[in-house]
Amino acid sequence: MDKILFSLTRKIMLAVCIILLPVVITFVYSYYNNKGHLKKYIQNDITVLAEAYEGLVYQFLDISKKRAVDFASDGYIRDELAALNRSKRHSAKPLSAHLKKNKMTLDEQLLSIRITAKNGLIVASTDLSVVGTNEAANSSFKKGLYNTVATEVFTKKTTAPQLDISTPIKSRKDGKTIGVLTNSIMLSDLNSVLSGEYTRAAGSMVPQRPTRKTMEAYVVNMDGTMLTNSLFVNSTVMRQKVNTQPVTKCLNTGTDFTGFYKNYRGVEVAGASMCMKSLGWVLLVEYDADEAFLTINDMKRSAFIAAGIATGLIILSFYLFFKNIVLRLRNLSVAAEEIAKGKYDITIPVETSDEIGILSAAFNSMATDIRT
Repeated sequence: MDKILFSLTRKIMLAVCIILLPVVITFVYSYYNNKGHLKKYIQNDITVLAEAYEGLVYQFLDISKKRAVDFASDGYIRDELAALNRSKRHSAKPLSAHLKKNKMTLDEQLLSIRITAKNGLIVASTDLSVVGTNEAANSSFKKGLYNTVATEVFTKKTTAPQLDISTPIKSRKDGKTIGVLTNSIMLSDLNSVLSGEYTRAAGSMVPQRPTRKTMEAYVVNMDGTMLTNSLFVNSTVMRQKVNTQPVTKCLNTGTDFTGFYKNYRGVEVAGASMCMKSLGWVLLVEYDADEAFLTINDMKRSAFIAAGIATGLIILSFYLFFKNIVLRLRNLSVAAEEIAKGKYDITIPVETSDEIGILSAAFNSMATDIRT
């Protein structure tokens, strides 16, 4: 007996472990392999979404810029501004009235229109309270002297964050810049673009809310400040700082980013960023990682259930084998030891007609013969 290294019970338990080992390895490998494929799919999917939202934002801004350029090409505006530049006695009231009557009515999104002379003095506006003030230091005016640009504005004078669309006004005589026309719109109008309301109002059948409950698209400026509303935090426009990995990478290196990271709420998300270099903005689309991995979590739950059932069946098989085979063989082994000690009145119950039952009957016959 000393030569026996492993009992039959231990050997069976080892066999069960060997059977379970490939099941566990297959489950772990399948889980992480599927999770890796799902991550790639999520990243590709969210990159496509981010590119689509980027296109909508550029489309919205392009329409706003074209409107400003169209206003600045108005012959009456150009002639009146040229006359104002030549003579201080020329009245600006007709030009302001023209802006209010013939331009403001063309677009309900416009908050105001103002015309600034090349020296920075506002000479006409739909808001007469700003006429005569100097905005030579304003970035929207300085940029608007050379290009058609969009600039976010949030000062004490503005009741809400605004977006200024500025474009140069050219002289009809020599084509030189004689001033800047600026259309002001609400910065919150970007929210209608990112929520789908803007395209839906234009006739597109875009759902008002994304199918993913936690998905949000928002824009951050070059200072890392949110320019649009948050789905989860109130009053974020021009207040909420965003220093997440995709924002810093875009602002520092001008590189787009797609992956998993913690967002401005400190929540793990799947997200993608688009660097809008011409505006100095970063557009982000992201949704919670928990929601992204709902599918793989369901797969994991199903795999655990299947593994539990398989393990239960294996344990049940082990129990039945132990009860019907191992214990009966152990009884034979104990009976043989008793006979070896001189106890010949041993009788083993014969419960079945299988090989062990036949062996038990033969053992009883042998014990009877020895006793006789």
